[in-house]
Amino acid sequence: PDKLVHWILREGVVELIFGEALHDQLVRRCVEVLGFLAMRGKMDSRLLSLMWRASLDKHESVKQAIYGTLVDLTAHLPLPLLDELYGYIRTIPYADYTAHTLTLLRGFAVAGISSPHNCHAERRWYGLCELWDLMSDSSPVSHELRHMAAGILGDLLTWAPCAAQRQSTLLRCVAQLESGESVPQTLRLLRSVLSSYPAKPRKKMDSMAAVLEWLAQRHRLLQIFFDEFLRYHEAA
Repeated sequence: PDKLVHWILREGVVELIFGEALHDQLVRRCVEVLGFLAMRGKMDSRLLSLMWRASLDKHESVKQAIYGTLVDLTAHLPLPLLDELYGYIRTIPYADYTAHTLTLLRGFAVAGISSPHNCHAERRWYGLCELWDLMSDSSPVSHELRHMAAGILGDLLTWAPCAAQRQSTLLRCVAQLESGESVPQTLRLLRSVLSSYPAKPRKKMDSMAAVLEWLAQRHRLLQIFFDEFLRYHEAA
C-alpha cells in the first residue's frame, strides 16, 4: 500500500484528474483512489483545495460529480480537513444555491456529523445552521429550496446522532412562530422534530406528550399557535 500511495502522489494522479483534463465521468470513478489516500493519511489541504477549486465556475454536470465525490470522501477525512471542507461549502453564497448545492450540504452534514473523527464531546453540527438560514423567508433562495432545506433539517434532527440538537431547535421554532416569520417551514420542522419523540417515555428520552406539555407550559406554545392562527385569519 505504501508503494502505491507513493506512486499516486509522485505521478500527480489527483492533479491530473482535477486539472485541465477534468471530466465528470473520470471524477465519479476516482472516489476509491481519494478514499485510499485519506485512509492512509495522505489526503491534505493542498489536494482538498485543488478538488474544491476544480468545482468553481464549472458546468453543472462537472460540479455535481465533484460534489458527489467530496461527499463520499467526507467519511474518511480527519477533523481538520472536515472543518476545511465545511469552510469551503460555507463560502457558497445562499443566492447561488441550487438543489445540487443543498444535496452537497446534506451529504456532507450526514457524513461529517457521523464521522468517527467528529467526537461526541465537542461534536461539530455541520450544516444545521445553514439549513436553518436557508429555510427562512429572508433567505434569497426559491420557495422550493426553502421547503427542501426545512425537510432536510427535519430529517437530520429525527436522526439519532442529532438528538442533542432537538430541544434547542424546538425553542428556536417557538421563537420563530412567535415572531410570525417563516411560519409554514417552521411548523413543518416543529412537527418533524416532535415526531422523533416516542409515544411513551423511554430511558433517557421523554415522550412526545411530555415535550408538548413542556413547550406549552414553559414556552407558551399553544398561546403562540393560536395568536398565529388569528394573525393569519386577519391577514386573509
